Amino acid sequence: MTDAAASIPYEVLQACGFNELAAYILYKRGFKDGEVIREFLNPNEYRPTDPFEFKDMNLVIKRIHNAIAGKERILVYGDYDVDGITSAAILCLTLKSMGADVTYHLPDRFSEGYGMSMDVIGNMPHQGIKLILTCDCGISNLKEIEYANSLGIETIVTDHHTPPDVLPPALYVLNPKFFPEDHPARNIAGVGMAYFLSKALIGDAADDFLDLAVLGTIADSVPLNRENRYILQKGWDGLISGRRPGLAALFNIAHLKENITEEDIAFQIVPRLNSAGRMNTAVLSLKLLTEDNPRLCLGLAKTLNKLNSNRKKIQKQILEEAEEKIEKEKLYENGIIGLYSPQWHQGIIGIAAGRITEHYGLPCLLMAKSKDGRIIGSARSIEGVSIYDILSGCSDCLAGFGGHAMAAGFSLEEEQLDSFLQKLLTFGKDIQRTATGASVEPELELFPEQINRDTYHTVRGLAPFGEGFPTPVFMTRCMEVIEDQYRGFHRMIIGLDGRRLHALWWDGPKKEITPGYYDVTYTINMDKYRDVISITIADMTKVMSPARPMPVPVVTDLRDKNIDEIAKQDGCIYYEGLADFGLQVFTRDTLPQCNRLIMLSTPPSPGVLRDVVFITNPKEVLLYFAAQNPPNPDMLKNLMGIIKYAQANDKTTDIRFLASQLGITEMATLQSLKYLESTGLVELEEINRQTYYVVIKGDRKIEDLQLKTRLTSLFNEINSFKSWLRAADTEQIKDLLK
Repeated sequence: MTDAAASIPYEVLQACGFNELAAYILYKRGFKDGEVIREFLNPNEYRPTDPFEFKDMNLVIKRIHNAIAGKERILVYGDYDVDGITSAAILCLTLKSMGADVTYHLPDRFSEGYGMSMDVIGNMPHQGIKLILTCDCGISNLKEIEYANSLGIETIVTDHHTPPDVLPPALYVLNPKFFPEDHPARNIAGVGMAYFLSKALIGDAADDFLDLAVLGTIADSVPLNRENRYILQKGWDGLISGRRPGLAALFNIAHLKENITEEDIAFQIVPRLNSAGRMNTAVLSLKLLTEDNPRLCLGLAKTLNKLNSNRKKIQKQILEEAEEKIEKEKLYENGIIGLYSPQWHQGIIGIAAGRITEHYGLPCLLMAKSKDGRIIGSARSIEGVSIYDILSGCSDCLAGFGGHAMAAGFSLEEEQLDSFLQKLLTFGKDIQRTATGASVEPELELFPEQINRDTYHTVRGLAPFGEGFPTPVFMTRCMEVIEDQYRGFHRMIIGLDGRRLHALWWDGPKKEITPGYYDVTYTINMDKYRDVISITIADMTKVMSPARPMPVPVVTDLRDKNIDEIAKQDGCIYYEGLADFGLQVFTRDTLPQCNRLIMLSTPPSPGVLRDVVFITNPKEVLLYFAAQNPPNPDMLKNLMGIIKYAQANDKTTDIRFLASQLGITEMATLQSLKYLESTGLVELEEINRQTYYVVIKGDRKIEDLQLKTRLTSLFNEINSFKSWLRAADTEQIKDLLK
């Protein structure tokens, strides 16, 4: 790092507290002014936008105050996604704190679609509504607002989407897109607009809602710079503290406790909140965020969790069907992907379109049939291609559309479908496919010893990360892949100068990675379950083995000795199983580094053996293998016992932990759980691809013979290796460790 930092200006180093790594990353990303850096890193140095900079804010505030004074009923009209839900929550809570008579409406995705509804507005006079306050919608609802005017209902639009050429006939319109291109607040989310309105109404008291503003900002994937970054910095502690009962319940359900990151919010919390609008009604999520009763919040959080599990199943089915058609018809050659199925779930097509865009590097539009017979579509795009502009160019085929450059929604009549798809192709011929599967450009090469907690904390000191300011990517040469398990994603153990790292690779090849040496591009993380540094792989390239071999410990054979001899030995005892020998023992998860490693039990695979040795980095390995612990039918009984304990204590089930307790491989553990599920004894709920929440059911079913055969095969593999290890000579074992 010293050489890289040598060219960094002194004022940049100074602004970064002379942290060379932080200074290098920021300087490389174009931060060259010390004052700008200080504002970027410290929200107390940043001057946020004054709410009254927004056009007509004074008039909006006056109208709302008059409505409250006149006891007029105000309706907050939101949206069914997290941005719209959090926006509605902020405005409802703000108005309630002011003593307003306020109610809300979140549209039904299936019967109403995005934006305001004529039917909903037509019913407002019966509810006594005098003023509509939109949030995250309304900018394109010309006819609907005109209808509200005819009923004597005034509308104030607060929105962040691109305004059309003709603005709606609202009383006032608050929209950051009215600011010049370089204004720091121009790219705020809908929830950012709601927060600024709240700030104008109640002053600093609006900061109590910054946690909701953070949530909506992350969910809407807006650029995390300037105003958006300020919102995240100021509101982050409030968000992760769980002081809001609804969020506390959701964090509990998602098993988020410490070291929470923007990625955790984006991939664990946002999907659960979004699942309400996708699968049922967004009102569930709004109630969760505005409810004070912890018991009611926990019930709502459990409901959202169940809806999200169902959403994932449906999403998987849509993706499989869509990708099959894309590959069969080579739709990726068109420059833009457009697909329609009347059977698809219209609440899921948006997120599925996003996955296809990520995979193929092309804009994707997925369409489904709504209850009223119209076609509803969701679109996602790539950098440099505005999907909003494409839809504008197809507007003669559409009943309606709205959104922004990267994401949009639209609707059309079925008879317009062919014309619409043909028109899309005219735009597609000019679109260059974003490279997929290509090498990721790292920002800096790190040496093995730099992959540590100091580096992690330096990186986190630059957070928040997201759109426009991604997590720093590093590269390290000649990392050794010791073991890889592929279960839809890669879970690796990587050797690094005598130590080991856990690594995940979400989007790698759909097969296990061959052990060997690789140049690896990655982000550095903290493994929340083990409190150790881990990495998430972005790319890797196989290389020749290093010239310098890893050190191999002395192997001492004591397999003919009595177990009582172990207590006399100085060292760390490795044992996996449920027997109690009255000794202090360690599993693969708890082993510390030590000079002498005492092998009481036989590891279940070569990978686990190497893993154990890498963890401890011993000078000598003592082979006892007195506790054989072979897998057998009783293993499933033992597994059920651990599950019962976890359920009684409301704990999740970590695959690696279970494997280390039972002395088997992680694959055998997962297959055991799936077999138990097939028999009806348990129900599995995947938490984060590594961890499961297991519920004991007791509903006996006919066992899955295929799963049983696979499980038997895995147990036989483990037993075969254990038998070989007990009989192998020390030279054979040393060769295995190499």
